[in-house]
Amino acid sequence: MLRPARTPGDTDVLDEGTDTWDTIEWLLDNVPDNNGRVGMLGISYPGWTTIMGALEPHPALKAISPQASPSDMWLGDDFHHNGAFRLSYAFEYAAMMDTSKETEPFTFDRYDTYDWYLDLGSLANVKSKVLGDRIPTWNNYGAHPDYDEFWQRQTMIPHIQSVLVPTLNVAGWWDQEDFYGPLSIYEALEAHDTQGMNYLVVGPWNHGGWAGGTGERLGAIPFGSATSDWPRCGCHVRPGWLPM
Repeated sequence: MLRPARTPGDTDVLDEGTDTWDTIEWLLDNVPDNNGRVGMLGISYPGWTTIMGALEPHPALKAISPQASPSDMWLGDDFHHNGAFRLSYAFEYAAMMDTSKETEPFTFDRYDTYDWYLDLGSLANVKSKVLGDRIPTWNNYGAHPDYDEFWQRQTMIPHIQSVLVPTLNVAGWWDQEDFYGPLSIYEALEAHDTQGMNYLVVGPWNHGGWAGGTGERLGAIPFGSATSDWPRCGCHVRPGWLPM
């Protein structure tokens, strides 16, 4: 997961940006009656692929919206929060995402996963007793517990050197997974935004909470309005932010 961004112009290396370029080329060639303009958006991991695709954007990419995108998986997103390892989240996500049709998926043998983790014992038992070597991402967690070069090269923040595509960043104040990411991405883009193309929307949502439901409450906390309707209707965006 999280293939690092390549050095700009390095044609010998593939990353999410080159994949995006190839995908846009395919769409332009194969979607009938397209107008030659492409937009991208995504929440969480798809939000990360969205911003990665705009570091060296295809000429047809005209607007993006990275939503709840991680930017640094050690400093503040998903698997670590300021270096604190999130065991259940990291284990279950890696076991799910690194599984393919050639790999038997992991399933818990009980409903009470808290009890399962207590019985697990040392984290070394994940590899020796549960996953073996079949989940590379988990092996990377164990090999890189500190903020070393492995984690530092995965963040796209140093690769943000310009704002080439109008960008709408979206975040939730109560995002349990990726609150650090969208704000750090917005801040990095803002430092280079000479044309007023970088925007940020933050609201009272959990992870992706603006995309589904009404957003009228967070658990037992009512907000008195349908907060999720507001970003979806486009009321927060200045007219004309999308290029014609």
